Amino acid sequence: WFQRKRQAAVTFSTVKGTIMSVFLGVGRQRSLWKLRRSSSMVAFQSRASASVTNTTTNDAAAVTACLNAPRIRGRNDDALARYPTLHSPGGLLRAMDYLGTVTFALTGSVTAAQSGLDVFGASIVAMITAVGGGTIRDAVLLTKAPFWTSETEYIWMTIVTGCVTFFTWPHVLEWQQKRQEERRREQQQQQQQRRSDRGNPSLPTPATTTATTTTTLATSTRRQEEPETMEPPEPKSYDELDATLDTLDAIGLSAFAIIG
Repeated sequence: WFQRKRQAAVTFSTVKGTIMSVFLGVGRQRSLWKLRRSSSMVAFQSRASASVTNTTTNDAAAVTACLNAPRIRGRNDDALARYPTLHSPGGLLRAMDYLGTVTFALTGSVTAAQSGLDVFGASIVAMITAVGGGTIRDAVLLTKAPFWTSETEYIWMTIVTGCVTFFTWPHVLEWQQKRQEERRREQQQQQQQRRSDRGNPSLPTPATTTATTTTTLATSTRRQEEPETMEPPEPKSYDELDATLDTLDAIGLSAFAIIG
């Protein structure tokens, strides 16, 4: 019994020492962890305050630079200048881009007006026609803000072009129809003059007059016997206005392709 009691006491002391050492070790590790955490928090706070100070300084410098900088927003580099100029390829490309934008807005407004929309609908369709492709390119393909958010002149150009086209295009069509009618009359007069010149090359003789009269009577009789046929409608003439619009359209498409 005594030996068992002594062995139990030794075992208990051993287990107690082990438990105490474990707890002391855990407590010591916890204390060290608390100390390290506090020191790291102090260091983080000091770094955060320093970064806040640096950020505030940088923000202030950026705001000052933005206020003192020239009022230029949007893309401005060697490939594409900010505004149209004749001194660089980028300036020429920007001018072509402006020209194409106005042309696309004009054609979109004309199509909308012919479809029965009012001036507001024509302006919206003109804007979508002019900047819709670039918006899809930037927002969908390149996942960035559309170009007209920083270059707002494109929106104003399309709206103004749509409104002006809506009110002035009917007068342009009237002028075009008058020009076409005048040209048609001139062509008819020229054809009549040629026919008269061919019919009377010189003074006719009595025998020639008799033969001509007989031929004319036979021709008129044949025309009366033949059924009347419908003449095909005259094709629409291609004048300077159509050529100008097609040229501007081609220039705009070329500029859009190069910029894209």
